Amino acid sequence: MNRLAAGTALALCTMAAPALADVTPQQVWDDLARYMSDFGYTVDASEDLAGDTLTVSDVILTMNLENSIDDMSGSGTVAVRIDEIVLTDRGDGSVGVGFPDSIPIDMAFDDGEDAVDLTIDYTNEGFEMVVSGTPDAMVYDYTADRLMLALSDLSAEGQSVGRDNARLSVTMGPVSGQSTMARTDALSSSTQEMSLGEVTYDIAFDMPEEESAGSYTGTLSGVTASGTSDIPRDIDLEDMAAAVAAGFGGTGRLSHEGSQNEFTVTDEGATTSGQTSSDEGAFEVEISGDRLRYSATASGGSIALSGDQMPLPVSASLAEMEFSMSVPMQPSDTPQDAALTVNLGGLTMSEVIWNAFDPSGRLPRTPASFVLDIGAQVTPRVSLFDPEAIEALGEQPPGELNTVTLRDLTLEAGGGRLTGAGAFTFDNDDLETFNGMPRPEGTVELTVSGANALMDNLIAMGLLTEEDAMGARMMLSMFTVPGSEPDTATSTIEINERGHISANGQRIQ
Repeated sequence: MNRLAAGTALALCTMAAPALADVTPQQVWDDLARYMSDFGYTVDASEDLAGDTLTVSDVILTMNLENSIDDMSGSGTVAVRIDEIVLTDRGDGSVGVGFPDSIPIDMAFDDGEDAVDLTIDYTNEGFEMVVSGTPDAMVYDYTADRLMLALSDLSAEGQSVGRDNARLSVTMGPVSGQSTMARTDALSSSTQEMSLGEVTYDIAFDMPEEESAGSYTGTLSGVTASGTSDIPRDIDLEDMAAAVAAGFGGTGRLSHEGSQNEFTVTDEGATTSGQTSSDEGAFEVEISGDRLRYSATASGGSIALSGDQMPLPVSASLAEMEFSMSVPMQPSDTPQDAALTVNLGGLTMSEVIWNAFDPSGRLPRTPASFVLDIGAQVTPRVSLFDPEAIEALGEQPPGELNTVTLRDLTLEAGGGRLTGAGAFTFDNDDLETFNGMPRPEGTVELTVSGANALMDNLIAMGLLTEEDAMGARMMLSMFTVPGSEPDTATSTIEINERGHISANGQRIQ
């Protein structure tokens, strides 16, 4: 499906920029056809050259999705049907490309138990494309008033599913962008920049026999997308492990300047409704060399929920959110860098929620936050994209953990605060000291503030018993020493080369 989205979008949206050198209609069509072939499509079409115009008709792009869905036991096909593509020499070294207003995309999936067939209509308003550059490096400039995707037909097990039971539509515009595709004997490379304007969506389903339904509508404003790709010639993208080893890679970024969403979900007759929004957000992914990187960020987020099974409406906001990870993809004989970051900053709740469990206002209403920032070095044994090699490992881990660095641990809530930082190395030859886990060696420094005041407030609210608080305070005194300020404590946890664990110099294991 990712190849479908990327390949089809570029073929349809890949106006005019200053011509760098002559390209002909035939060269442009050959370039488009090769690009789709590189992404795994089979291209069938009829060509008719008349003067300065090449008309490519009865275009069918097909892709076999055999063994490409999650359980590895299903199959599927995708067919993009284009009545005709008209490529016209503009007389200045560039070529105008015209597509029909509507292009149907047929999909069929069968996992061995259920068969689903559907058609999505891809339509455009005011679409224009001009191609310039050289035969080996073509530049595609394009604009459109609107681009639309809509589910026009759906059937399951041969039974038609009406619009009342399933609908999907996505509209975007105004659209503008540029794509550059360069080729060598060994590699096809592309660079894309696109502005999608405002994106709206409307998705709904209804299954009365299961008392289940849902609807999702929303808008994203100021949407932009960019990306790069490197595709080695004559590779099979179904075998991603081999493709990455041969040089396959790319980057992608999708961002927006504000979003709003409304949804209603019914499950077994109980309905929940809600709204979400954010000021901005971005998603990024990168496959580069032997590394996979992923990140998602958002700011100014909010959510409001109400429902049949909720005792009161719920609303909250989050000032900032970040999730990112970076992991090695290919097997290696030497340690490789890895990283994980989670940041949930400025979480606030409505007074309705606070008053439900803290009506007297004992706890500070300050925003809560959580940060976890970890760096590591690992030695992978297999490729992340090689399921057969992973399965052959059995109960063995897919790699070795060599080092972990806790760059930042911060938790703030209810007037309490916990921070930490440290680093450990791991001896993968010693799996006995810690019962099958590689033996760690290193130190972590922890600081706690406001813990006693927080426990006092929880006792006053009836959420914590005196006995439980006493046990927590005893544990705190065992592993920490008093800090320089009131109601603060610090702790240094160390594991030495023999596997002994100590807290502030006192051995505890």
